[in-house]
Amino acid sequence: GQCAQTAMSRVKYQHYVPRFYLEGFQSSSFKLWCYDKVADKAFQQSPDSLGGERLFYDLPEAEKEIGVSQFLEKWFVPLETDAARTLKTWLDRLAVSNTFSPSEAEMEVMAQFIAVQELRTPNARQAAVAATELALKVSFFNHLGETEPELAAKIGNPIEDLEVKLPKERWSYAHATSIMDVTLIEEMADILLKHIWVVANNTTRSSNYTSDHPIMRHSHAKHPVLKMRGLRSRGIQIVYPLSPRYSLHIVERTFWRQLEPLHGKLFPKPMNEDNVRFDN
Repeated sequence: GQCAQTAMSRVKYQHYVPRFYLEGFQSSSFKLWCYDKVADKAFQQSPDSLGGERLFYDLPEAEKEIGVSQFLEKWFVPLETDAARTLKTWLDRLAVSNTFSPSEAEMEVMAQFIAVQELRTPNARQAAVAATELALKVSFFNHLGETEPELAAKIGNPIEDLEVKLPKERWSYAHATSIMDVTLIEEMADILLKHIWVVANNTTRSSNYTSDHPIMRHSHAKHPVLKMRGLRSRGIQIVYPLSPRYSLHIVERTFWRQLEPLHGKLFPKPMNEDNVRFDN
């Protein structure tokens, strides 16, 4: 979600769900129908002021140090440009010839884009902050064990007993560390590319919804302890709504072996109302 910038201007409203993607869900009035779960109200809004927050990706100290303003916001541009082009190609192909048939290059672009989309939302920021706080607790406990062993011995469970809170002004830095972890992004993309990719067609009267965390995961394999919601978990189904009509379903190969012949294809049966309701 980039806006044109002069040397003086800064992007104030920064999208964590790109504007090009949200525009695919807008009505003829160029607005999206939105539902706020917390306030329990529906309203219409322009994609310009949806799926983002004011100065969400700003890192003032780091920007000053390297001499590039809003470098994290700019970091998304090449991938978003490629993903926007790929998404348009897919939707055009589906509309014209009723086929999905993604090329290897298209899948690689979208796998990286989906990985970054997973990492860039407020949900992901909360997870990054929690992971940083956990690391700080462990580090502090280890330090205490070396310097004040008697005191450390009195702490039963450092994760529960130690109170460590990352100040809010450091949240964006903790988040940026995971968003810009190229190795992590490549690993996530690689896992996605090993799965089966199928597009489903929604011909019902209900539209596909999207959200401020648009990639959803559903685990179909049960485990006594694990949630089985990891990207490579057996039975995982990853759903990315492409438009009000089409959605991309990425499913793990061993559990969904019967879908193997449909890899890279449009699912032969359109979605019914129950499928759409479940996804939404």
